[in-house]
Amino acid sequence: MIFSTFFRAKWQHKDETIRLEAVKKELDQTDEQDREVLVSIAQTDPSDTVRIAAFKKLKSMPLYWQNLDDSASAIRQLALNEIEKSLLSHLNETSAEQKLRILSLTKKSSLIESWYALEHDENVQTALFERLNKPSFLYTAFTNAHSSKLQLRIIEEIDELNQLEKCLKKANDQTVCKAIEAKLSNIRVAKEKPEQVRKEAQLTLSMLLALKEQNDYQQMLEKRQQLDAKWQQISAELTYLPEAEQALNKEKYHNIIVQLDKVFAIQAEAYQQQQIAEQLKAQKQQQKREIEQQLSAIDQSIANAIFETNDLDETQINQACDTLQQLIDQALIDDQAKQGYSQQLDRERKKLGKIPVIAQSVSEATHLIARIAQLAVPTTMEQYVDKQQTFASWLKDWKAAEKRSAGVLPQSLKSAYQEINGQWQNALAPFEQEQKKLFGQCAKKYADVKRLIRLGKYNASFGVYKHAKSLFDQLSPANQVKLNRDHEQVSEKIAELADWEHYVATPKKQELLAQITEIATTPKDDLTQQANLVKQYRKMWNSLGHAEEEQEKLLNDAFNEACEQAFSPCREFFAQQEKQRDEHVKQREDIIAELNALAEQSVQLPLKDLEQRFNLLKKQWQSAGEVARKRYNELIERYRKACSPITAAINQQHSEHKQQKLTLIETANRLLALDDVFAASNQIKQLQAEWKTIGFAGKHQENKLWQAFRQVNDQLFAKRDAVKSAQNQENNQALETVKASLLALEEQAQLANDVKSLKAINQQLLTLKSDLPATTKGLAKQIDQCIASVSGKISQLAEAKQLRQWQAIFDVIAQAIDKDGAIDQHGSFAQLPLKWQRKLLDNQNSSEITDRSDATLAIEILAGVESPNEYLDQRLAVQVKLMQSQMTSGGKVDMTEQFLMWLGEGPVTKQDLPFVERIKPVYCR
Repeated sequence: MIFSTFFRAKWQHKDETIRLEAVKKELDQTDEQDREVLVSIAQTDPSDTVRIAAFKKLKSMPLYWQNLDDSASAIRQLALNEIEKSLLSHLNETSAEQKLRILSLTKKSSLIESWYALEHDENVQTALFERLNKPSFLYTAFTNAHSSKLQLRIIEEIDELNQLEKCLKKANDQTVCKAIEAKLSNIRVAKEKPEQVRKEAQLTLSMLLALKEQNDYQQMLEKRQQLDAKWQQISAELTYLPEAEQALNKEKYHNIIVQLDKVFAIQAEAYQQQQIAEQLKAQKQQQKREIEQQLSAIDQSIANAIFETNDLDETQINQACDTLQQLIDQALIDDQAKQGYSQQLDRERKKLGKIPVIAQSVSEATHLIARIAQLAVPTTMEQYVDKQQTFASWLKDWKAAEKRSAGVLPQSLKSAYQEINGQWQNALAPFEQEQKKLFGQCAKKYADVKRLIRLGKYNASFGVYKHAKSLFDQLSPANQVKLNRDHEQVSEKIAELADWEHYVATPKKQELLAQITEIATTPKDDLTQQANLVKQYRKMWNSLGHAEEEQEKLLNDAFNEACEQAFSPCREFFAQQEKQRDEHVKQREDIIAELNALAEQSVQLPLKDLEQRFNLLKKQWQSAGEVARKRYNELIERYRKACSPITAAINQQHSEHKQQKLTLIETANRLLALDDVFAASNQIKQLQAEWKTIGFAGKHQENKLWQAFRQVNDQLFAKRDAVKSAQNQENNQALETVKASLLALEEQAQLANDVKSLKAINQQLLTLKSDLPATTKGLAKQIDQCIASVSGKISQLAEAKQLRQWQAIFDVIAQAIDKDGAIDQHGSFAQLPLKWQRKLLDNQNSSEITDRSDATLAIEILAGVESPNEYLDQRLAVQVKLMQSQMTSGGKVDMTEQFLMWLGEGPVTKQDLPFVERIKPVYCR
């Protein structure tokens, strides 16, 4: 026994330290026998430390694979670490089963990411992706995926447009491209859909509300059916909107439908009445057609008997008439129409008893047509006088025959009559017009003769009578008969006057001589009146007949001398007036010259200036003095010629302005048809401003154009006011809904104690605020206050949650140190997020043990916490390193990251308990 102790190898010694020394220094892994010993030690030695040393010396990957399931956690961790280190360089030699085994054990995300890019086995790569599925890795995973199936799986996890668009550029498989495009389309639709649904809902509700103003019930009914169907489609998509907005839209729809139902009830009754009236009207029309058809059939039967000498069954015709009379009596038509049809039927009955007479009248009409066809129409006044009476007699005979025919003349005879009558009427018309003119002139001349005789102007009456007699001789016999009485009276009177002419003329000439002598000796103050009187007396003297033979010459000489004496003072006055007329001519010629100059400038001048100058010159022309008539006629012709181009230029600009304003009116009418009345109102205001910049369109058009434009403006603004009123009503309803929703959300916020619920409430508040009209500032402020309150509560809950999390982390660390067990067995571990669970497990499974005093000092320095006195020098060194690091990186201090660095220093042991106690107040305060 003693000898066995002396000769036992050191690796077999009971002392762990000696065995460890033997493994490190005596056993050679290159020697086959020593290697077997090392393998035995690695697998069977009771000390984990010795086994670890043997494993590290052997560096055998198969041995590591065999011990992945070793009972000792340190051995398992060592085997896993070594396999992880060499895995990427030996992927091709590693089986898929081994890879999946390592994947289930490893915690290193960086290894998995590198491994994923190198892996070619589809199943293993898919497993790697599922293990490392996180947003930041998705695009890299897609680009390195070696199968379309895996790419499709990755696409399922990507929800960002940018990433999907980048993936689409990298995709080569058609199926993958289609899947990406489909998802992009769905995301875009989902992003744009709420606003689209909101607009469509608002538009449909507005159009439904506008049906209240529709007068045409049929059109209103059709539009409502269309809009109801449209709303059903929108209702299925309302889920894209927040619940409060969904409820608001549904409530609006319900309210509008209630209003429309009331309006529709009234309109429906009126529409039904209208339909009944239209049906009755159609029934009346149908009955009228039936009556007229039967009347036509009876008339045709009688006509056939007349023209074709067919036998006629009078009894049958009478029965048909009786049946038709019953139909007329029972018809729904008005009494006047019934009376008309009954009278027409009575005429048909009467025809039955007059068939021989009617047949005779048809024969007479035929002979009349044949007779007149042989007579040529007149082409001269003489022929007219000869043939007019013949045609009138023929026309009388035709009408008599037509009357006896009871309206059943053949159409051929009627057509022949119409053609012949038309030819004769057209031929006679100009002659009758001429006769009418001659008749009027002749009648007027006879009236003039009577008037002249009554005034005592016998000499003039003789000349007028001669003209009247000439006209009378040109009249047709019929017209001469009409004027025969006047002709005989005037002729008789003229014959009498011929004997009395000398007797009457002498005293009148003596009287007129006395009057002219008076104004010759005592001229009038108004010389123009004096001259006019001289002319008037001269005219009257000439109109008188001859005086007695012995006095005729004496009276004429005395009258001529008196006229010369009376007119003498007028000559000087007229000479002065002639001089003034010459000056007036000069003024008018100057005006014409200015008009010609203005015409040359008419194209360059603005319309307003052109019109002002033109109107001024026209006023000057009108106020210019009188000129001689002959001279005035010459000047007025030149004046009009000078005005013509100016007027044309002004009219051209007026026409352009008119067209521009008509274009504005057309544009305004198009705006009137737009659904967006507010945009239309803004645009029509621009049209108003544009209207002001357009010049005058002419006095006849300007006011009409303005009234038309103003009418469209008034209609549009009335439409806008109606929509605004409806929107105000909707806004008020929406405002009440928002207030109720806000009150409910405030109550929910008071009761909510979790961040998720509070964030949801905050989101609903933001949605409420976005839906508010711009005018509701007070309510918006109230919502902002509520949002601030909820945000504050969220911050408090988040801070409390963070504090509880840190407390749980330190509780787990303390329990693990105190009980020296698996860290995941402690109660607080399950309360931690998965991220922290992984970090703590990685810390426990770490094989490297380092001093974490520097990491502890770094946390204290960054948190502004004092360190124990014995660490003052070390603290200063750490502080210098931190300052250098911050100057280099320039980043913000992250205390969580500092804790992770502290945790990464290796497993936390009992020796680290003072460090734990020092940093715990930093995170749990």
